Parts: sequence; structure tokens; C-alpha cells
Amino acid sequence: AKTPYSTLVICDGFVGQITQLEGEQMVMRFQNNSHNFRICEIEDIGKGEEFYYLLTRNPKMKVARHGVKRGSGKDDRIYKELSTLLENGSLLISDEDKPFLNSARRYFDRFPNIGDHEPEKDVADSIYHMVAAFPEIHKMPARSAEGLKQFEIKKKELSPWARI
Repeated sequence: AKTPYSTLVICDGFVGQITQLEGEQMVMRFQNNSHNFRICEIEDIGKGEEFYYLLTRNPKMKVARHGVKRGSGKDDRIYKELSTLLENGSLLISDEDKPFLNSARRYFDRFPNIGDHEPEKDVADSIYHMVAAFPEIHKMPARSAEGLKQFEIKKKELSPWARI
């Protein structure tokens, strides 16, 4: 969910291994049931690229390829992209008790001590790709006009003696 302040709140997701057909059905069901669904970002390497092409067979599917630099590891890109967003509050994880959210919290609590084959790593990677669909959260919100008043240059009042 995206707040009016361009903050993203991770509300849920899916953890597990399923077939490509089940994945396609799940994405389409989520897209149809979400009134504010924007797009499904899918990494363009490995199985993600394969899955992307599978989804593009359906003209109603809203999908986009998310380019990932080859050679950059998951941990590296997750750390570089998500750490600052989590630190400054632009990315939040709901406190609901759901498997996906629990896995996300475990990942960020234990980082970098996560094995390559643990589901938490895939959960964090999916959050990384989801954030790519919202480039506006990388911008800090503008200050209100009241907050900027402290930075205004005050005009010097002329001394009454200067007019004489």
C-alpha cells in the first residue's frame, strides 16, 4: 500500500514454491482483487525472465521487467536499495502476523546472516523488486511552507537614523 506521503507499507505477499501456472493465476487474482494495483515487477534474469514471458501471453496482465545488473548479488542490491528506505521510514513493514511479513522481519533482523537457500532471502528480494514499481519513494517529501520560514532571509529594517 502507498500512503499519501509516498511511503510504502508492505501488507502481505506469498512465501513458497509453486508452479508457473499457479504463479500466473495468483498474480492475475491479486491484480483483479486489488483496486489500486499498479504493476507486477519481475526480475529479468533466470527463472524471473522465464516467468515474465509466461505472464505476457495474457494481454490483461500488467507486468514489467525489472532490470537487474548481472553479477550483483541479492544481498548487495537489497542492502543498497532497501536499507536507506527502511531507515528513513519510506518503506514500512506491517505488524500483522502473516507468513510473508514474518519472513521479511526475520530477514531484516538477521541480515546479513541469512543462508542463500532460506525463504527469507527470496522474500526480501521480492520486496526489492516491488519497490522498483514506486520510484517516487526515493524522493524526500517537500517541507511545508511553515517549515521553510526558518530559512527565509529576513530583510533588514532601515534604521530611523538612516533616513535623515
